[in-house]
This record gives sequence, C-alpha cells and structure tokens, in this order.
Amino acid sequence: DEHDEHDEHDGHDGHDGHDEHGHQHQGDPHFWMAPERALEAAAKIRDRLIQLQPDQADVLGLAYQRFESRLQEKDKLLKQQLKPLKDQGFFVFHDAFSGFVEHYQLKQLGYFTVDPGRKPGAKHLSEIRQALEQQKAVCVFVEPQFKAPVVENLIRGLNIDVGRLDPLASTSPTGATGYTDYLQSLADSFSGCLKKN
Repeated sequence: DEHDEHDEHDGHDGHDGHDEHGHQHQGDPHFWMAPERALEAAAKIRDRLIQLQPDQADVLGLAYQRFESRLQEKDKLLKQQLKPLKDQGFFVFHDAFSGFVEHYQLKQLGYFTVDPGRKPGAKHLSEIRQALEQQKAVCVFVEPQFKAPVVENLIRGLNIDVGRLDPLASTSPTGATGYTDYLQSLADSFSGCLKKN
C-alpha cells in the first residue's frame, strides 16, 4: 500500500533545521546517542550496583569516575571535530540519532521514516527529493541493519553522498572504551560524508 503513512509527520521534519519528533527524552529508545544521557544512565547503574554490593562501592565509584573522565575528554574532541560541519545538511534513514545531532549541533533536515518497519509516504518522499534537488543536503545516511532501496531510488541522478550510521553499535567492540569508541565511530561517519569537497 503506497498511501502516505508518514505524512502526519511532515510538519515535524520540514527543512528548517532539526526535526521535532522524539525530543521528549523520557522513554527515548536511543538514549545512548546523547553523551549526557549516557552519563546519567551510568550514574544510575553505579548507584544501583552499590545498593546491591555495598562492599564494592569504592571499586564501582572509581569505575564510574574513569568512565566520566574518558567521556568528557572524548566529548571535547568530538565537538572540535564536528563543529566545522554544523552547516552541512543531511537526512537519516530513521529517527534514531537526534540525541547525538542535538548534542553536537549538527544540521539534520529530517528522516525517511520514524519506524524502519514502515514505508515512508509518497508525499514525504517528494518533499525530501525536492530538498535534495535544491541541494539543501550533502549526504543521506543509511543503516547497516536495513536495506533501503527507497533511499537509492530517491537519490538516483543526484549528486548526493551516502553515508552509514549504525544506531546499534553492532560492530563496536566491548570493553572499557567501548562507548567512547562508538561515539568516535559516529563522528567519523558524519565527518566522512559531510566534509566539504
């Protein structure tokens, strides 16, 4: 069925800056995209573990301090890396990256779909195509978890780059620096596609 399933969202992802969907962070299914929210989650985990294992309070507190220090240092570096890209418009495949985008003040113009399991409507796709034809965006990002023929069809014939963003960190190694390494991989994906020619 080709009816416009997502046309009710067209007012949210107009081409004037960040889309508004998902900005109420409570219940955000992608909270780890925002470094400040990841740090809040780590603090809650620390506190809960201390309740369960009070004899490990010092160890858990030190682990949190190390995580916080690594994250703050990485955050400073990523802000420097991404600052030159703040005026480079882009679209993402689905609405998963708003925490990262807002934190680093990137110019997301919109998304193809809220739910990757549903097709975007024809009117919505037409608006994205028009924005791309007007060269408001320099990149469209897809995700490794989903085939996106709708994106390929939409950008056919246009001088638009395609980048990859992984909202699930599916290839990121675990370990002490796993989260900050993941943030770096996101930043590198943005930089690789948005850098000016």
